[in-house]
Amino acid sequence: MTRMTACVLLVSALWLTAAHGSPVIRQTFARSSPTYQDFPSPQHLTIPFQVPQREPGTASVTVQPDNDPVRNGLTLLSDLPVSQTKGFPLFNLSISSPSVGWRAYYGEIQIYANDAGASGLPQNLSLAPWTMDSHPIFEHVDTPFYDFATNPTFFDAPYNHTERNDWVARAILCYVPDVVVTRQVKPILAVEWGYWIDNYQPHVKEAKQLDIRETWNEHLDLLRGSFPDWIFDAS
Repeated sequence: MTRMTACVLLVSALWLTAAHGSPVIRQTFARSSPTYQDFPSPQHLTIPFQVPQREPGTASVTVQPDNDPVRNGLTLLSDLPVSQTKGFPLFNLSISSPSVGWRAYYGEIQIYANDAGASGLPQNLSLAPWTMDSHPIFEHVDTPFYDFATNPTFFDAPYNHTERNDWVARAILCYVPDVVVTRQVKPILAVEWGYWIDNYQPHVKEAKQLDIRETWNEHLDLLRGSFPDWIFDAS
């Protein structure tokens, strides 16, 4: 496994209040500024994994530019002209495993950092906070999962029509040992992906597997602070 080229110098927890009044924790990290490379072609990662009391599985990750927002359904979410939503990344993480039924349940936790007013890219993202991601319809649901299903396919397709922007996400595949009984989450693997915008033109970042132990432990304060009724053990 590889880790993103970054140097974590400072970790702090910032207590903010969400619109519905519940406390939300966001992590701020001072990180070294990366040098970005554009990836206009599909990227593929194949990651085998094994968790206790389940058959071995494989996570297949694809990240590619969205060259057909209509076909991919982005026009269902946005009123922006199609030309302004092309080129943003499409993220797919699918699970294949002989497990069936309860043994095939997996969840994805996703966190992101977003410098919406980035100037002089890519320096500003190094100070942007990590934030829990969720679908808008699940905003007030007390769950850390972006998705949770049997042998699932996790999908995301962000977009943002602005002159400059810098956005990165970490998708963490997880499992619950007793599936749907105890609110206890354990990590399996993590993938980082994202995009940046320069002069209204989106560019897809490199998709890369992260060291799951380091990544999980790095974000434990965010997870535990955002969902205090859940158990997130150190990896």
